[in-house]
Amino acid sequence: MQADRKVERIEVVDVLRGYALMGLFLIHMVEYYELYWANPVPSAVNSTMFFLFGGKSYAMFALLFGVSFFIIMDSQARKGVDFRLRFIWRLVLLFVLGFAHSLLYGGDILQVLAIMGVLLVPLYGASNAVLLALGLFFVLQGPALILNALQFHRESDPTIHPTLMNAYANGSFLDVVRVNTWTGQVGKWGFMFDSGRLWNIIGFSQLGFP
Repeated sequence: MQADRKVERIEVVDVLRGYALMGLFLIHMVEYYELYWANPVPSAVNSTMFFLFGGKSYAMFALLFGVSFFIIMDSQARKGVDFRLRFIWRLVLLFVLGFAHSLLYGGDILQVLAIMGVLLVPLYGASNAVLLALGLFFVLQGPALILNALQFHRESDPTIHPTLMNAYANGSFLDVVRVNTWTGQVGKWGFMFDSGRLWNIIGFSQLGFP
């Protein structure tokens, strides 16, 4: 019976992860893989997709990332294996894969997940109270509130958006790769920081620890 419950739990996680991935895919579709933001004209279709999946799919995927991290670490710990260094190595590979993907699609999320995963490693074994407190701190935009209190304001480059949109809409394949090598990276991380999505992703991953 214990084994059956364990298998069922993993299957549920896989199903929910598939649902989150489907939501991300649908969002990317109605965004025309970033081109929608060159001339964002709302319609019934994209408004519905944004309402149903926008932000929610990222949150669910981050939550399940934390769950999967715990499952991997716990299963190895039961075998007497300290998996932390090997997990960090996997995250390095995930970051490299994410960077390669981001050259084609500027909104890649794998790099964010890789860095977020590194932050999870030292928290393995922390108490539920600590994880809950940290998770809520990030989800409720604690870092943003502190930065605002310190009157920190990030200087954004107004040329990034038109440069990216022009390359995506009118450029060649090499133009897209070239602009995403640096400008696309700056634009993505700037959006993650300014929108608060970065803090949400970190927080939900911590709340995903069982």
